[in-house]
Amino acid sequence: MARAGPAALAPSSASDMAEVLKAFALAGQGLAWLAASCIDRELAEGRLVRAGGPAWCLPMEILAVRKRASGAAQALWEAQQNL
Repeated sequence: MARAGPAALAPSSASDMAEVLKAFALAGQGLAWLAASCIDRELAEGRLVRAGGPAWCLPMEILAVRKRASGAAQALWEAQQNL
């Protein structure tokens, strides 16, 4: 039996920026693996749809790691944690 799923796809464009990948998908240039929070609005509006079913959904955790900062950098870090 032939394997169907993400491994059967070939990349056509690449970017390390989610917004660029989303723009490619919105322009009809193919599929993009994106965080749900990045495309909630487009999904709700029907401009994007989920593809491939649950087997194509990948759990992902994004962490920010930093050294202790002082002054304005520390204030910015603390402010963003309250968003």
